[in-house]
Amino acid sequence: NPVVQYTHLRDRNTWKATFFSPDGQAKLLRESSTVTRSGSFFRFLHRSLLEYFFSRTVYDPLDSSGDGASQEGLGASTAKTGLLSMNLIGEPSIVQFLAERVQADPAFKADLFGVIEDSKTDAGTAQAAANAISILVRANVPLSNMDLRNIKIPGANLCGGQFDSTTFEGADLTAVNLEKTWLRQANLSNTQMARVQFGELHYLKVAGTIWSSSFSADGRFFAVATRDMETNIFDTTSWDIVARTYSGIALAFSPVSQDLALGAENITLVEVRDLMTGQIRLNLTGHKRTVAHIVYSSDGTQIATSSIDATVRIWSSESGATLHILRDHTGPVWGAAFAPTRAQLASCGEDGTVRIAAGRDDGHICLWDGLTGELTHVMSRHMGPALGVSYSLDGRQIASCGEDMMVRLGDPDSGDYYEKLSGHVFQCVRTVAYSSDGGFIASGDDGGYVRLWKTGAPPQSAAPPLQEVLYVRFSVDGSWMLKGYDDGTILLLETLTGFSRVVSIEQTSPYRQATVSSCGLRVATIHTDFSLRLWGVHTGTGELLHVFRGHTEYVECIEFSHNGRQLISSGIDLTVRVWDTATGQAGFVLRGQNKNAISITFSPTDDQIASCEDQAIQVWSAATGERLFVLDNNHGIGRFDYSLDGKYIIAAAHSGHNCWDTQTGERVNRFAAIDTEFFTFTFSPNGSFLATTGREGLLRVWDVSSSEAEGGGCKEVYQTKIEITYKIFWKEWKGDMYLVTMNSSLSWVLWKLVMAASDPQNSNSVEKVMVLLSR
Repeated sequence: NPVVQYTHLRDRNTWKATFFSPDGQAKLLRESSTVTRSGSFFRFLHRSLLEYFFSRTVYDPLDSSGDGASQEGLGASTAKTGLLSMNLIGEPSIVQFLAERVQADPAFKADLFGVIEDSKTDAGTAQAAANAISILVRANVPLSNMDLRNIKIPGANLCGGQFDSTTFEGADLTAVNLEKTWLRQANLSNTQMARVQFGELHYLKVAGTIWSSSFSADGRFFAVATRDMETNIFDTTSWDIVARTYSGIALAFSPVSQDLALGAENITLVEVRDLMTGQIRLNLTGHKRTVAHIVYSSDGTQIATSSIDATVRIWSSESGATLHILRDHTGPVWGAAFAPTRAQLASCGEDGTVRIAAGRDDGHICLWDGLTGELTHVMSRHMGPALGVSYSLDGRQIASCGEDMMVRLGDPDSGDYYEKLSGHVFQCVRTVAYSSDGGFIASGDDGGYVRLWKTGAPPQSAAPPLQEVLYVRFSVDGSWMLKGYDDGTILLLETLTGFSRVVSIEQTSPYRQATVSSCGLRVATIHTDFSLRLWGVHTGTGELLHVFRGHTEYVECIEFSHNGRQLISSGIDLTVRVWDTATGQAGFVLRGQNKNAISITFSPTDDQIASCEDQAIQVWSAATGERLFVLDNNHGIGRFDYSLDGKYIIAAAHSGHNCWDTQTGERVNRFAAIDTEFFTFTFSPNGSFLATTGREGLLRVWDVSSSEAEGGGCKEVYQTKIEITYKIFWKEWKGDMYLVTMNSSLSWVLWKLVMAASDPQNSNSVEKVMVLLSR
C-alpha cells in the first residue's frame, strides 16, 4: 500500500516520528521527498517508488561491491527475507526490476538459486522460492537439465521458462503457471499439480476436418461444422453434443438472437434457422460456388458470406436482401469478420488478403474500412494462405489461422502481429473464434481437433514487424531447403553442409509458393495468374528460363523430378500437369482427381507420378500418362511417400498407416509391425532402416532389412525424444548417416546417427550436429 498514516501520539516511538518530525532539517528533507501528505495520510508520488523501495528489501545496491557483485554474506539473507514478505506474482514491475538485477549480478542469481534449494527441506520458504524461481524465469535464465526434486514453489509464474529434461520429482507445483513452458523430457512424477495452468485448455474431437466454429450469443452452445458437412452443437457446460445436422461447411450464431446461419445441402445456399425450433427463417441465395464462411456483424443486423467464387456478400439479417458484393479477391475467400467496434471488415482467402480489391497471395490479412472501402493494413505473418480470421469482443485484437498450423494474434490498429499460439500438430488450422465473454479462443484443425486458449490483454504496443518466413519447401530428395520471406527474397540452404545463398526473384507477377530442384540450381514458382515459372538461380538474381501456362485455376502443388528434367503441378482445376524443364513444353495432362491434391511427387526412379487427395492416392505412369492405380485409404492420409527402392508407397495418418505395392497396387503388410502412429518418415539410403516421428516428438528407427520384415516383422532398434518434427529426410555423407529435420519454429536441424560398433544393425545414439534457425 503506497499510503502511510501518521499520528503523533500513536507513532511517537516509531520511525515515522523521526521522518515526520517538525525539526527544520527533517521538514526540509520531507518536503523535498517523494511523499505527499493529506491530513494524517502520506502517499508516495507514484506507485513505482514504492515498488523500487520494496525491491531493495530483496536486492539492496548497498550490498554490492563496486564492480556490481554482491558482497559475501549479505545478498543471500537480504534476498530470502525480502522474498518471504509478500507474493510477488501479481507485481510484474517488481519482478521485472529484480530480473534485470539477475542479469547484471551473477551473485544475486546464485542467491535466488539458494532460496529455491532451501525449499527442498524447509516448507516455510515456499513463498520465497516461488518468488525466486519466477524472477529467474522472467530473466530468461535457462533451467534445463536441473535437479529440482522436492522444491516447493506453489503459485510460481513459470510462463515461458525453459525446463527441458529437468527433474521435478516430488515437487510442489500447486497452482503454478506453466503457460508456454518448455517441458520436453521433464520428469514430473509424484509432483503436486493441483490447479496448474497450462494455457491450452480442453479440446474436442469430432470425425472429419474442422471447417468452421462459433459460440452462441449467451455462450451456452458451441457449434462445429466439418468438411463432410456434419454440424455438431455442444453444450459448453458439459461439452456434450446436444444436436447434430448435415448441411454445409460454414456456420455462425447471431450475436443478438437464437438464429444460426449455416450452409445448406445446396452448397451455394445459406439458411438462417431458429436454434430452438430448427425452423428456417431466411434463405440467402446468390453465390455461384460453395459458401466457405459466414459471419454476423456485432449488432446482428448484417451477415457476411465468403465463397470459393471469389466474392464476399453482405446481407440484411432481417430481410435477407443483398446489401453489397465485394468482388476484388482473385481466388477463393476462406474467411471474413466484422470489427465489433468500428466499420471495418477483415477477410482472408486463397489470394492471401482480406480486402475489397485485388490482393497479394502470401498469407496476408488485410483490414478494410467498411464505409470507404480503403485499405488500412496488410497483416502478413502466416506461412502460406490464411484460412480464418476473427476479432476479439473489444475489437483490440485480431486472431487469424492458416496452413502454417498457427493461430496468430495481432493489433488491428497498428496492423502488427505480436503473438502466435502453437499446438495444432501436422494439421492446417481452418477456423478461429472468440467466446462470448472474451475469455477464450477456440481453433479447429483438419485433424478434427478443437483447441481452447485462454486470452490475455494485448501488449500496449506491438513489436515492430520482422522479416518472417512465409513458406518452406525441401527438394524432392531433401538435399536443399527453400525458404520464402515476406520481403520477396528466397533463401536456399544445402541441408548437409549449411551452405546457403539468398536469391531475389523478379516479381512482375506475384508468386505464392516456390520449390527447388535436387541440384539446387533451379527454382519453380507458382503465380497468381495460374502460371508456373522456372528460374535459374546460379547467382543472387533469378534468371527466368520458362513460363508454363495451362492450368485454368489456382495451382496448389509443384514438384521437380529427382533428375530435374520434369516438373509436375496440380491445381484447383483437378488436373496434374507435366512440364519439360529443358524445353519449356507441356507434357501430359493427368485427369481423374475428385478433390484437390494436397501433395504430389515422383517415384525415386522418376517412372511414376503420384498425387494425394484426402483419402486416396492416384498413381500414373510418367512415360505414358496412363493412370495405373487408385489407392484408397478411408481413414485419411496425412503424408505419403515412396520407399527409396520404389517398391512401396506408404501413407501415414492419425489413425495409422498403410502400404501398397507399386507394381500391383495391392495393399501389403510390409510395415505392419510398426505399432505406433507416425506423421513423418524417411528411409535410409540403403533401404535397411526406416525413421519415423510422431505427435509427441519421438524419433524411432526401425530395421526393415530382415527377411521377417517381408511379413511385416519390422524391428525397432532405437528411439529417443527430439522435438515435434514436420519434415524429415535421411541422408548419407562421407560414410556417415544423418537425419535432416524441420521443427515447429521452422528451424532446420541436422542429426548424426551413431551406430554401435559391435552390431552395425543397431543404432545406439543420435547426436545433434547443426541447427539453423528460421531467421
